[in-house]
Amino acid sequence: MTPTTPAGTELGKLEDFLAYLRLGAIQSNYQKLARIAADSGQTHLEFLEALLEEEVRIKRERAARSRLAAAKMPVIKTLDGWDWTWNAKTIKREQIVPLLDLRFLDDHSNLLILGRQGLGKTRISLAIAHAACCRGVSTLFTTAADMINRLYAATADRSLEKALGIYTRPTLLVIDELGCLPLSKEAGDLFFQVVAKRYERGAIVLSCNRGFKLWSEIFADPVVAANIIERLVHHSRIVVLKGKSYRLKGKENIATDTEA
Repeated sequence: MTPTTPAGTELGKLEDFLAYLRLGAIQSNYQKLARIAADSGQTHLEFLEALLEEEVRIKRERAARSRLAAAKMPVIKTLDGWDWTWNAKTIKREQIVPLLDLRFLDDHSNLLILGRQGLGKTRISLAIAHAACCRGVSTLFTTAADMINRLYAATADRSLEKALGIYTRPTLLVIDELGCLPLSKEAGDLFFQVVAKRYERGAIVLSCNRGFKLWSEIFADPVVAANIIERLVHHSRIVVLKGKSYRLKGKENIATDTEA
């Protein structure tokens, strides 16, 4: 291995060790932290702890960025800046913010977010996906339409099992925008396979703009719809959002009244 510092210098061997162990954060910061330690009278153990803390911080940030990229979120969204005064009587901070604790992941439960368009279902779903990535949870975000299209393509080239693995491997699968388009019988069957394979094995966050009684309008086969609902609801937390569309704020005169 080629030394990173010229041979014979005081720090050459240390630099080589850090490079070999791939402790990049320590390698970049140990001299600065050593000066701080000397000035503040830190013990050897306190100095070592400071070095390792910086290394862990950098590695966690890098891992979080990697998980965020793998999650395929169209945009990074959190609940910061949410206007809690809009629909304040029906959508409450104490109802939504606790969802970010991700406790439903512990027993592979599902989180079902139901409500008409414009109430923040996608933003909540994105915020949960972001929180999961930051906490070390493997996550995948998809719309229902994109997932079905990918599975359709996989059926055509006989790679369905491989494609299903994309949606069953992550600890958390976030499916957004169910109900925006009706699904054919074949599409419903593919959707059921994803839900069935994750049942009691992996958590799903699902947003839908229709209540369960109207899922027969989404899925062409009512039996498939009933089987999907049964598996999703069995271990789940259900959040129903009601109110006026945030997108139509200031344009209430053209809003439609289609509560989920």
